[in-house]
Amino acid sequence: MFVPHSTVGTLLLCIHELATPFRRGFNCDDETIRYPYKESTISSAVCYSVGSGINVILILILEYVNLRKRPQSNEGQSSNGYSSEIDQQFSTLLYAKNVYCRLLVWFFGGIASELLTDISKISAGRLRPHFIQVCRPSVNGQPLDEYCNNSKPFEYITNYTCEGFPEKQRDIRMSFLSGHSSYSAYSATFAILYLQESLDANSFGFLKPAVQVLIGSAAFYTGLSRISDYKHHWQDVLAGLLLGTTMASIITIHVWPSVQKTYTKYWNKYTTNKLTDSNEATSAELNQLSY
Repeated sequence: MFVPHSTVGTLLLCIHELATPFRRGFNCDDETIRYPYKESTISSAVCYSVGSGINVILILILEYVNLRKRPQSNEGQSSNGYSSEIDQQFSTLLYAKNVYCRLLVWFFGGIASELLTDISKISAGRLRPHFIQVCRPSVNGQPLDEYCNNSKPFEYITNYTCEGFPEKQRDIRMSFLSGHSSYSAYSATFAILYLQESLDANSFGFLKPAVQVLIGSAAFYTGLSRISDYKHHWQDVLAGLLLGTTMASIITIHVWPSVQKTYTKYWNKYTTNKLTDSNEATSAELNQLSY
């Protein structure tokens, strides 16, 4: 099960750290890349830690709640037909199995979404709204404004040199699509769909939709902040939100059922073997007592 994660994760790491973005030119009169540079309202650390933390916490809590809600009969039999004593022995392992499966699926979808995001950034090479201020381009040895005053206003410039902020020269060519938007949308959509599946609306009333709206609003605000911070164009944010939402939907609707089916099969086989071993051990102890 870890082979797909390792493969996608390794590819993501290589692209993120080593790939060179497509070098795109610009026009002298392009006002969309002349915005000032601003610090992020929501940093990458906050975006990824909050998005990941919400899902991990929800999975840990709701899997425990759902496990505790399993019906138990008064005759000492659990809902799966085992004795209450044996069922209690498996509760911890069952909880660990359920949490592990959910986290496995969530993590795979997350790195897959990030891989598609980075491929888009590298391939498109779209210039960020603050490109001119950060790059400070010179053309044929002249500052950009001086060169543009002496050239045609619609000239497409490809032969230029960036004179400012060397550590940001790669990042200013990675506007499309928004990584903050794609990850926040993925995390929010996954959490919303997980809540929809795991929480009973009859028991919690408006609590479930209220939490879902809150999570969705946080992701939407994250995307909008990338526009107001001049980190991305609105098209970049829209594409990021669509990518994250689509990936989370695919993971939840198509990938999760197959993973759940596979691990349930292994779990049933394991519990059957353990039950058989337990019954055989009990019979052996009774035989020894009878002598």
